[in-house]
Amino acid sequence: MSVLKALLLRRKFTLLTVVGALTLLTASAAIAGSGVGGVFNLGKVNTVNAITKLVGSVAGTSLLIDNNSTDPAATALNLHVEAGRPPMKVDSDTKVTNLNADKLDGVDSTDLLPSDQVRADGSASSSPIDNFTQSSFTSIISKTFDAPSDGFVMISGSIGAQEDCSLAGMGDLTYRLKVDATPVTLDVFSYELSYPTECTDEELNIGDSGAATAVVPVSEGTHTISLEAREWGAGSYIYGRSVTSVFVPNGSAGPIPTLTTTSEATTANQNRN
Repeated sequence: MSVLKALLLRRKFTLLTVVGALTLLTASAAIAGSGVGGVFNLGKVNTVNAITKLVGSVAGTSLLIDNNSTDPAATALNLHVEAGRPPMKVDSDTKVTNLNADKLDGVDSTDLLPSDQVRADGSASSSPIDNFTQSSFTSIISKTFDAPSDGFVMISGSIGAQEDCSLAGMGDLTYRLKVDATPVTLDVFSYELSYPTECTDEELNIGDSGAATAVVPVSEGTHTISLEAREWGAGSYIYGRSVTSVFVPNGSAGPIPTLTTTSEATTANQNRN
């Protein structure tokens, strides 16, 4: 503008001179890249307080940004908003392939549990075990599972049994859970099925049922959970049993107690009597 003003003040101008000065002013405004209708200039700050739209009909991507820099901080797009405002909006719920998000509904990705870190396993049987008279703990059902990492497993076992009327005397059945080679309970009488009366012609099929549950720490790898039973009376008729396990990577539980000597079982039996 100062160039045109100087020419006017001196009154030394030609039509060509005025046109050239106006062209220079117009180009300068375009280079500034500011204001509605201004040119978008690469490598410069472009300021405008209005929505800028890119509208077209393209069989593919409408806008492609390709950053070929190998710098660790290189990115193709950087969005900035004020605190508490969403950085972008979309009008489609279609899955975006390869979109890697750090948070989901405000939850950090480190707080999300991968699907392969939780598993449930189990086994059940209704096939009866007749004349069960084992005087030592014997596995009556088991299940093997693979822990994907160190963690905790909630195990449970259930059993149903009744007086074995083909045997003389009353039955008295105890049961327990075991992880690998270690029982999860120390007292051999922690879980017991006892039948109130002996079999008679008037009163048959006297039965009982029970369950046991525990949470124990396990290491990564293969483990086997077992439901074991032991007969202390004349015998029992076992008609149903099951074991289940649910593994999670986080939790809390004390170590599995260890039955170190047979005298502990003897002591438990004496205290019971």
